[in-house]
Amino acid sequence: YIAEELWQRLGEDGSVHVSDWPKFDEEEIKKEKISLPVAINGKVREKIDLESDRTTDKEYLMSLVRVNIKIQKWLEGKEVIKEIFVPGKMLNLVVR
Repeated sequence: YIAEELWQRLGEDGSVHVSDWPKFDEEEIKKEKISLPVAINGKVREKIDLESDRTTDKEYLMSLVRVNIKIQKWLEGKEVIKEIFVPGKMLNLVVR
């Protein structure tokens, strides 16, 4: 009863029960920018904003990491042993 009442108040014709289900548009839910966390030895030290289509590009992300001042502070004088990259989720650098 409530759904029918609200349907009528929205100005729609007919019954809500025989109307079409809304269509899903994947383009509407895509974000233009995504904030990707960068961790050093498992602790998040910085978040880098990337275009959503570049979040799986490890080389591009590493180029941004190399010039980021906050991250360079944590890498100064240390050797990167391992790069753990989860596409679209995060980057973790293991250093000693």
